[in-house]
Amino acid sequence: MALRQYVDFAYYRDDFGGQPLLALWESDNGEILTNRTFQRATRQVDNLTFDRIPDTEWEDNDLVKTAVCVVADILYRRTDPETGAEKRVITQERLDTTYREYKATADTNKGLAVVIREAVEEWLLSTGLMAAAAPYKEGRWACRGFA
Repeated sequence: MALRQYVDFAYYRDDFGGQPLLALWESDNGEILTNRTFQRATRQVDNLTFDRIPDTEWEDNDLVKTAVCVVADILYRRTDPETGAEKRVITQERLDTTYREYKATADTNKGLAVVIREAVEEWLLSTGLMAAAAPYKEGRWACRGFA
């Protein structure tokens, strides 16, 4: 079964105007690694929207595609494209001993999950896709546990 991805490289480059993944695309295995990044970004968006997007009109929506592109950029900057592991940088080092202190990333003190959630909220919070609610048959949203 192929993993779902809401954007491809052409959309990322031409419509979104993305830059960070261009270097990855041009590297060895670039197409595979770029598509893997888009698939991981799509999975992150699906997790934060409670899987409400697949097989709906939202799948081809520009807000959803933009959110996926933003998350792909974050994943590229903060994780290893091959393994998906979060990049770590040395923040402190002593020369007389081999002591080193690591931090998740250099660009922020926030965790990866928080940064991704904030990015997705910026694009999709107003759509209702991220609401902890279940749709009624009429298409309206209702809080879980309250019928």
